[in-house]
Amino acid sequence: MAELMRFRILPNWTFGFNHFYDVDPIFRDDGSIINWYEGFVEDVLWIQECRFINGEHRCPERECMQIDIHWSAGHYTATLTYISASGLNHVEHLSSSDRYQIRDKIESWLADISGRHHEFLAEMRERFPE
Repeated sequence: MAELMRFRILPNWTFGFNHFYDVDPIFRDDGSIINWYEGFVEDVLWIQECRFINGEHRCPERECMQIDIHWSAGHYTATLTYISASGLNHVEHLSSSDRYQIRDKIESWLADISGRHHEFLAEMRERFPE
């Protein structure tokens, strides 16, 4: 089995699940994927922002960010989502068959959010009012 993709995960983020392997799909003649179990399934990865809430390190239920990756039709889609009191709000996404491009985009989102957290959340509240 291949190794999981390596990420630079910053503090205050946690994996909900991770099936994002550092491997290319191997195709059969009919187009199906031989190594589908190495992350070539619909739900590939989910990362959520966590914080200290009442003295505990937890994932908040709202006013936070999450990132997920899905695999479909030969490419990954990474989605950055803001969770508000009214629900999920898609902020940005990237679709690519290049797993390194997906990894780099996720690391860029993490660095941007963590580097200017209060400003970023203020932008999200303004962009997606309750």
